[in-house]
Amino acid sequence: MMRAGLIILMVLAIQGCMYRANLVFFNSTESSLEICNLGAKEAECYQVPPGNERIVPLYTISRDAFIYSITQKGSTATYHLGFESAEGLFSNVYCGKLHKNFCDIAVQFNPDNKIYWSGKNSKHPVKNLPVQPAGFPVVPNA
Repeated sequence: MMRAGLIILMVLAIQGCMYRANLVFFNSTESSLEICNLGAKEAECYQVPPGNERIVPLYTISRDAFIYSITQKGSTATYHLGFESAEGLFSNVYCGKLHKNFCDIAVQFNPDNKIYWSGKNSKHPVKNLPVQPAGFPVVPNA
């Protein structure tokens, strides 16, 4: 009886777990970048060396958009990721190690200072970017 109760508690705990999506952010420029989530209560910043990727949490306290700043070579620009739904943007490549059902959104920052969706089946770096869905590419200060 106690064993059945523990199993029920485990099932309820697993169902109650929330998954927060991430951006798999690839820097395809020749400069180091600092990307900051401005939509968090306190800005959270991450360093991304050239030719590298970094997991950046995708969440916001704003209802309008996911707002990030990117600083490179001493210059900072603001980016509003304004896609209406993440459905269809999740990668088939960048998925959780424990649960393959939890996948992230892969994006690539290119030398033209735009953030591109990397696609569902692409691994970084992406040379031939797919057709961009609504909201991409993300341009600075727009």
